[in-house]
Amino acid sequence: MATKEEKIYLTREGYNNRVKYIAELRERLGKVSANRGKSRGSDMDELQSPSDIVVIAQEEARLASLIATEQAALRRVEIIERHSDNGSIDIGDIVTVNINSQLGSGVETFKLVGGDGDVSAELMEFSVNSPIGAFVYQNKVGESGTYTVRDVEFRISILDKNTPKEVKTPKASTRTLKPKAQKTGL
Repeated sequence: MATKEEKIYLTREGYNNRVKYIAELRERLGKVSANRGKSRGSDMDELQSPSDIVVIAQEEARLASLIATEQAALRRVEIIERHSDNGSIDIGDIVTVNINSQLGSGVETFKLVGGDGDVSAELMEFSVNSPIGAFVYQNKVGESGTYTVRDVEFRISILDKNTPKEVKTPKASTRTLKPKAQKTGL
């Protein structure tokens, strides 16, 4: 039974970045392919060894596969833009949530983005394609629910949201996971 492929939600900018990335991959593939059969040095008698040719062929195959994968992903993209402010969480909003799971609990503040998120940014970014991003997108402050990642269930409550114009100085994550006490069975 064939399953329907999931949509990938991107802003127009995120989509354009993916198109640019594919163009860069194609350019790299062209350069790699152009090196096939060229001499290794200034001495034209010193042609590429069979192992050099194998390495070039492997790189061509890797790049071609990556291009095909990215093109297939582009066909699943749905462009999203900010909606009018109806109180629901939207692209670009700064969101604060309370998360509880068997791994611990804590408060997390992040920016919801329509492209690839950057968890190493000063203010973490989560994509609407991530489990936490998919949960908060278009929901409102006060809503609660669950999502699962790798068989771990996370309970989440949306505590606050700010649109970028309301945010003066973004805070770094306030995450403080507190491990739950382990039960001992005697």
